Order: sequence, then structure tokens, then C-alpha cells
Amino acid sequence: MDQLWQEITSNTVYPFHSNAISTQKNYLIYWSKYITFKDFPVTDIRAKHWRSLILEYRDKGKFGTAKNIIALAGSFYLNAQQHEAFGDLANHIKGIRFILPKAKEKKTFTLDQLRAFYLPNPKHNAMAQVLMLSGQRISEVCRIKWEHVDSGLWVVGEKGAMKNKSSAHHLPMTEGIREAVAVLPRDSAWVFSTRGKSLTPKSFKPMLKEYYPGYTPHCFRHAFASIAMDNDIDPYGVALVLHHAIPGMTSRVYTHGQQLKRKKAVLDDFYALLLQGEPVIREKPNGE
Repeated sequence: MDQLWQEITSNTVYPFHSNAISTQKNYLIYWSKYITFKDFPVTDIRAKHWRSLILEYRDKGKFGTAKNIIALAGSFYLNAQQHEAFGDLANHIKGIRFILPKAKEKKTFTLDQLRAFYLPNPKHNAMAQVLMLSGQRISEVCRIKWEHVDSGLWVVGEKGAMKNKSSAHHLPMTEGIREAVAVLPRDSAWVFSTRGKSLTPKSFKPMLKEYYPGYTPHCFRHAFASIAMDNDIDPYGVALVLHHAIPGMTSRVYTHGQQLKRKKAVLDDFYALLLQGEPVIREKPNGE
């Protein structure tokens, strides 16, 4: 095992030329779980190794894994070539093209589906309500605290919970979110907790999969964005709520504040949208 691999596995260098902590972790997971030649010396890895590995996952129908390995290979050589011991290392996968099927079309909830959404477990049902009403990621919703509910200000992504490397952002606590979590006991600092600790996304995903096959927690975020845009809710405000990068130099330079009023307007408009129309009876899925 050579010097580069030792440095990567010991985290003394940024794995694969990335400063994002989440990216580093993902790449290391791929090395440990999917890369069968990870113990080779760097100079012994050839295109045939990458090709056989990528085609193996393609043939298994795991196209996402195959695509990630292709990206991983490029980052691997970029990182290796910047290391003093491997500056002359050739990129053995450069120029090789892999034909992979198009990704399946992602599902998203419709407005009527959100209005009628129901999970039999009160804690998971409340979590789903917060996901749909806030547009935040599941990892961020799992970390919401009662102090956020009481103060009226939700600090999203504090203490490194954000998926990306940008700083945490603030959301106003809305009436809809307060109503959704009001059914939960206050037996922990966390709104969604078990045995005093915050729930993890893994505890929610099986329940969602059981009652709504093919849907993932991220479908709520996608639905929030698409439904809001389709109903002419302030697109700039939607980007702020989702904590997306704002395009345009002027916007990036002159909008340093949290713009809570604009975020609240978007969240309130979306909540009102869910309440519009005929009253919806929340029936248990699958005929329960």
C-alpha cells in the first residue's frame, strides 16, 4: 500500500481533491465499499480495473453507483497527480466513454397528494408534515429543536448538519410547522427524538417506503419547489427558503441578510396553498 493511499485513509489530505466534508465522506465510502482494487499500488491501477468495475455495476442495474465510480476515477487521478510522488501518473480512464441508461424519472408529490398525506406513526407523520411545509432536507428536519419552535426561529443546519459546506441559515417558525409538531411529547431537546437522541433519516425512510413506495424524503423538497413555482410563489423567496445559491453577482453581493420576512411570506403562501380547496380527509394509506 503506497503513500497516497495511506494519506487518504488517514484523512491527512483531502480525499480526491475536495474540500467539502460530505464529499470526502462519500468518496471514502465508495473506496471502502465498492472499489475492489483499493489495496493496489497507485501505479498498478489500469483502465481495465476501472472498466470492469463500472461495467459490473452497470450490468447489475446499479447505474447510480456506476456513474459515481466514473466521477470517483477522475477525482482519484486529479488528486494523485497533485501529489509529489505521482505527478507523472497518467489518467488511465481519460477518454473512455461508458454508455449508461438514463436515470429513471424521479417521483414527486402532487398538491393533492400532500393534502391527503398520512403515516400511521404520529412522529413520522409529523416529520413528513415538516418536510412538506418547510422544503428542508431530511437531515436538517431531524435536527430541529423545541427551542426553535418556542423562539420562532429555526436555525437550519447548525453544528455542521448542512449537506453542503455553506453556513447555516435561518427560517421563521410557521403556524403550520407548529401545528404539525404539537402532537409530539417534549421529552428531549429534539423535536424528533428517541431515547433522548435525535432521530436519524434511516428511521423515517422505511416507514415512507412502506406506505408510499418509490418516494424518498427528498421528494418533499422537490414538491415544495415545483408546486411553489407552478403557483407563482416568489421564486427568489423559494430559493432563499431552500438555501440555494442565488444567481447573479448583484444578488450574491448585496443580499447577505437572512431576509426572514421574505422567507416567511413564501412559507405562509405554501401553507395557505395546502389549505385551499375542498377539505381533505386524511385516510390511512393502503386501505388501513
